[in-house]
Amino acid sequence: MFALILICFFLPFMSLSCQGKDIVTMTGLQMATGVELANPAASLSGSLGGSVAAAAKTQKIAGSVPLGIAFVTAAAGLAATLLLKDRFQQSLVPGVASGIGAIILLFVKSGTDSEVIKQGSGMIQVSYGIGFYLALLLFIANAGVNGYQFMEERKQK
Repeated sequence: MFALILICFFLPFMSLSCQGKDIVTMTGLQMATGVELANPAASLSGSLGGSVAAAAKTQKIAGSVPLGIAFVTAAAGLAATLLLKDRFQQSLVPGVASGIGAIILLFVKSGTDSEVIKQGSGMIQVSYGIGFYLALLLFIANAGVNGYQFMEERKQK
């Protein structure tokens, strides 16, 4: 499941739109590491019918540290799944990593939503893509499966 989660970070994670027109769509990896995009003000000027002068042709969007941690958590969970030999640890470590990853994704969503509302004054809408929802679902499912395996191993000991 961790391999699938890592693949999800290469899929569309989030889109910003203004008045129904897409401004930018970013993958999870772009959101985690940062990306340089065409200035959204230039895109908005045409869609709003105004003459908003863009100060720069490109704009650097900083990476999200929590989303980077979620990506690293998925990679660490994959490594733990492949490298740990003890069945007890093999279910505990990936389960904890999955739980942490799911919580981080929910915090990122909450923070992004509130920031877009604050910065966009209600004109900019955020929508989350298939990559985000699949990663969240897989983190939750993996936490559940590993939690169940951990409890079964604990009963046997």
